[in-house]
Amino acid sequence: MVHYKICSSRDIPMEWPALYSYFFHGSYHPMVLNGAHVCLIKAAVGSQGSFPSRDIVSSTGSNSYEGDKDRNTQDHATPSEGPGMKGKYKYYRQTTDSKFYPGYMRLVNDLARTTSFMTGHFYKHLRLLFPWSNDSKSAIWLGRFAIVTVLFANTEHVDKNDLIASVATLFQDEFERLLANKSLSDEGRAEVLTASQFVDDFGTSIPTTCCYQFIPRKNKQSYEETGVVACQLFLMSGLGICSRIHNF
Repeated sequence: MVHYKICSSRDIPMEWPALYSYFFHGSYHPMVLNGAHVCLIKAAVGSQGSFPSRDIVSSTGSNSYEGDKDRNTQDHATPSEGPGMKGKYKYYRQTTDSKFYPGYMRLVNDLARTTSFMTGHFYKHLRLLFPWSNDSKSAIWLGRFAIVTVLFANTEHVDKNDLIASVATLFQDEFERLLANKSLSDEGRAEVLTASQFVDDFGTSIPTTCCYQFIPRKNKQSYEETGVVACQLFLMSGLGICSRIHNF
């Protein structure tokens, strides 16, 4: 059974975190992207991106990962990477161009930092307890890496590495400590109990937060001015639902 509610973002009670939320507001897109930004991305990481293919999924378009590499996978070693240093540097390919990389990374950091703030708004237990990337200095808040895609689509799959079973015990220990506090308010107790049930039901994982922009080929034209309506769906067969992806 799927329960849903459409409401203002400020109306969502923190004691009821949703399994999946989508939120429409331009402030989570710090810049309006155009064709020049797409050219910058392609110049920095190549037309297919820094991570164009994965073993568990088929895909098309440009796909780039920016952040910590998985130690079990590797494209090419970075120029600064030596023996015993696997997994400590970014994904690197022969198509990577260092001249454009700083500008590209500024774009990635600006987008990812602002986007990831939304995760902390809707999932308070992560904001308070998540042990990694959980401070004002983090380029990507409550996350491990940024994924940048252009004209991208992929087949359905499960990201098993997103699940962090070891963190569940840390969370539940903290929930028990909070519930033992006799000064905890009724509202706070409801938040803790529901967060505890959420972790029991779904485990603990690295949250995924996505933002989308439909970019016209002409730089001075807005999406609304093109006369084109894009219909793109995010499928979640495990829940038996899909979400329509909208511009911004």
